Amino acid sequence: MELWDLYDKHGKPLGIVHRRGVPLLPGQYHPVTAVFTVNSKNSILLTRRHPDKSNGGCWEVTGGCIRAGEDPLTAARRELWEETGIRAETLLPLGRDLAVLPGDPVLCWSYVLHLDIAAKQLTLQKNEVTDARWVSPDLLEPLYGAGGLEPMTGWLWRKYRDRILFCPESWENL
Repeated sequence: MELWDLYDKHGKPLGIVHRRGVPLLPGQYHPVTAVFTVNSKNSILLTRRHPDKSNGGCWEVTGGCIRAGEDPLTAARRELWEETGIRAETLLPLGRDLAVLPGDPVLCWSYVLHLDIAAKQLTLQKNEVTDARWVSPDLLEPLYGAGGLEPMTGWLWRKYRDRILFCPESWENL
């Protein structure tokens, strides 16, 4: 049973602990996190969602729900570790956004991680993801348009593309 702290549209905690699977009331948002992992070639790490999950088989960036009592950065690090085996200290914040996916109003904290690692070196969480690959930015848009990219990942990519690829923090300063 997964529990979430609920938030309002301004990112203020509502003081309500909510059980996953129970419909949210209007004005309630459950917190999620997303991590765009970018290598030195500016490719984006994507993982394929397990077929038993919603949007099963779609490609996505690392992320998931923020548990009750957990802060967004800690959740982002946990999801990265659980889904890929990557341990990361330095995640650069992209933003906090409201997103209302079909039946799923979320408040999403997004981050960027700069890291060079081969996809074969990852340790994938078998009940969450089935594959991983590095994708050039030019392939993300067609993948999204063809329905092969998980909707939240596509939405965040379109919003933050330039910040993800051209963030002021250079590889030399990390």
